[in-house]
Amino acid sequence: MNITILLTYAILFFIDHKYMWMRFFSIIVRELHLLLNNPHIFFLRWGWCFILNSLLGMKRDLTYIYEHKFKIKFPNKLWVSYILMETFVYEIFSKMKWMQRVLDIWGFIGESALYLSQYNKEIYCYELSQKNFAYLQKNCANKGNIYIFNVGVTIGHDEYIEYNEDTDVESTTKIQSSSSKNSILVKNINILDLIKSKSFDGFKLDIEWWEYDIIQVLLDNNKFIFRKWIIEFHDLDTGVNLSCMKNFIEYLSQHWYTYSLLTNENKKIMIENLHTFKYCNIFFELADQE
Repeated sequence: MNITILLTYAILFFIDHKYMWMRFFSIIVRELHLLLNNPHIFFLRWGWCFILNSLLGMKRDLTYIYEHKFKIKFPNKLWVSYILMETFVYEIFSKMKWMQRVLDIWGFIGESALYLSQYNKEIYCYELSQKNFAYLQKNCANKGNIYIFNVGVTIGHDEYIEYNEDTDVESTTKIQSSSSKNSILVKNINILDLIKSKSFDGFKLDIEWWEYDIIQVLLDNNKFIFRKWIIEFHDLDTGVNLSCMKNFIEYLSQHWYTYSLLTNENKKIMIENLHTFKYCNIFFELADQE
C-alpha cells in the first residue's frame, strides 16, 4: 500500500511538478501547525498509526482523549485520525453550539457526535456501516444526549439498502448492490422523512460524495430549516460539483444565511477560489433579520 502511494505521488510530480511542490509545502505547513498546537493528534497520526499498523502489522485500537472530557476508540489507520483532526482541530466545528437538536449524518465512530454533545442539547447520529457503528456504540455508550442509529440516509424511499462489508466501508460511496455472501442489508430512511420527524435546528453532513444529491433534494423542497450547519463538500475539482455548491451558497445567502469556508487544511478561503481546492468545509448560520 505504501509503495503504491509513493508511486502515485511520483507520477503526479512528473505530470505537474509545480502543483505538487505547492501541495507538498502546504501539507508540511499544516503538519507543523498540528504538531505545535495539538501534539496528541499529530503523534496519533504519524507515530502510533504508522508504527503499529505499517511496521508491526498490529490492528490494535487507539484511544484519543479530548480535553479530559471523553475518550474515543478508533482503529489505527491514518485516515481515521485525520477525521479526528477535522473535528477537534478545525475552527469550523467550534461554531456548532447552543442548539436543541442536531442531526449528524454519517456519524462514523462518533467523534463529531461526542464533540457536538458537549455544547448542544440532543444529537441524533446516523451511520450506515456496521463496522463503524460498533465503534459508535462504544464511544457514545455513556452519553445520554446522543441517539445513534445504524441506518443509511439517502434520497431514496427503499426500506433497505445493500452494501458489501468487505470494502471496509468508510463512506457512502461504497454502497452497492452485491450478490457477495458478505453483502449486508441496512435500514434506509429518506432525508425528507427524517427532517420531518424532529425539529432539528442543527445539521452536520459528511456523507462522502452523496452530499450533492441530498443538498439538491433539500433545495428542491425548500427544506433548509436549520439555524446552523456544517457540510464537507468533496471533489470540487469536478465542474458539476463546484457549480452545485456555488448555487447552493447563492440560494442560502438569499435566505438570511451567512457562511464561512474552510479547506481540509484549516485554511479560510473565498468563494471565488473554490475551484483551486478539492475539498471544502462550509459553515452556515442563520443571520438576524433586520
